[in-house]
Amino acid sequence: MAGKLKQLEVSISEALLAGYNVIVVHDKADEDTEVELRLLAEKQKLARIQLITGVYNSPGGARNAGTMKVRTKWVTFWDADDRPVVENLTKLYEILKGSDADIGVGGYKEINSIDPTGFRTHLNESLDLNSIALAPGIWRMIFRTELIMESPFKKWLLAEDQVLLSDLKIAKRKIVFSNVVIYNYLSGNPESLTGQNRKIEDLVGSISHIQFNIENEVNFFQREFDWIMLAKQSLTLLKYGSNRNRIFASRQLSRFALRAPWKSRQAIFLFIFRKGRLDG
Repeated sequence: MAGKLKQLEVSISEALLAGYNVIVVHDKADEDTEVELRLLAEKQKLARIQLITGVYNSPGGARNAGTMKVRTKWVTFWDADDRPVVENLTKLYEILKGSDADIGVGGYKEINSIDPTGFRTHLNESLDLNSIALAPGIWRMIFRTELIMESPFKKWLLAEDQVLLSDLKIAKRKIVFSNVVIYNYLSGNPESLTGQNRKIEDLVGSISHIQFNIENEVNFFQREFDWIMLAKQSLTLLKYGSNRNRIFASRQLSRFALRAPWKSRQAIFLFIFRKGRLDG
């Protein structure tokens, strides 16, 4: 990320000015990035920012390391190259902190990083948990810190955030929804993990893990949620994976078609239909 930290600096400055504590985790990749991060942190001149550096080898491992340093009741997770909307995040936080909720979920905007004029806005008008399964980005969520401490991220390169929602049994949690955009997610970046075929292999592990959760879950709504995420990950594996991975994904999708609840199958059908229309 050396030379690409301008947006991160803006986001950190806005968060500190709004009164948040900020923990920057550098999953050590190169010296230049570390130097820039240290300069960025020193420039803020505020005690509410920490920089920790280590070799974690995955987003999940890095997030776990950061969470261990959290001393506040609530935590949210950002990616370095995205654009959080701090003002709107604060609106969701103000609702949460006076509630007995476990998780707050806001809206987000998906922006094409190559063509910023192309974007889609995802809100929570239906307050439907299954719609969250279709767009499960954790960066538009605020969690009770204790939840992450009790059920940390898996150390995979892909889908570790989706597996977290399955492991947290999100259907059993009290959730506050907000219809404001709290995060701008940049998609279409060829350097992202999703765009690297060699990282796709981790989806086999995440799909198998969610399948295990489904088979051991008695809550119907959690099973609906998990089936949708399993199908979405299988579709990604089918599109980007090796021939062996595509065979695995095809089997999972066949199982989904035969065993998943009707609402899960309906949600995936509509997702494919809408995506096809947008891509076309």
